[in-house]
Amino acid sequence: MIYDKKVLLRNIALILFILLFSLLQNTSGIIPEPFGARAFLLIPLTVFIGMFERGVSGTLLGAFAGILWDISSDKDGFFGIMMFLTAFFCTLMITYLMRNNIASALVLTALCLAVNILVFIILFYVLSGVEDISYFVFRFYLPSYIFTLLLSPVVYLLVRAVYGKWGEFRRIKI
Repeated sequence: MIYDKKVLLRNIALILFILLFSLLQNTSGIIPEPFGARAFLLIPLTVFIGMFERGVSGTLLGAFAGILWDISSDKDGFFGIMMFLTAFFCTLMITYLMRNNIASALVLTALCLAVNILVFIILFYVLSGVEDISYFVFRFYLPSYIFTLLLSPVVYLLVRAVYGKWGEFRRIKI
């Protein structure tokens, strides 16, 4: 089998980013936690990989990010499925409806982050019978949502740099 050198280097760089962001997200104390908020860095990374990769490899890289998140949690496949669906959704949106720029990246990140958090709260808090979920929502998930959104432009620029170096990235004006 013949592999394109650029594709191989791009995929290696993306896998290293996924490993690094998984380490940063799942190890407490590396990234500051303002107001108890944690950055869910794998969600914007999956969104941006889905935006740029546009294919099966993008969705598989998203699933890989989710599997790494599952390894550090006790949710048995939830994050793998959600990150797979997130990358697939972003691939479809950029392919058929949206342009690949920072504005659409932030809109997709905000949407996918909200959906991931909402599905998590419904499955693991509401359906589990936790009575007062407002404490968890307003003291942890809402600040984490905002903190992740604030960090997502940096993640976008890193992924865009990988595609600028080794990808089929067309220069567009922001």
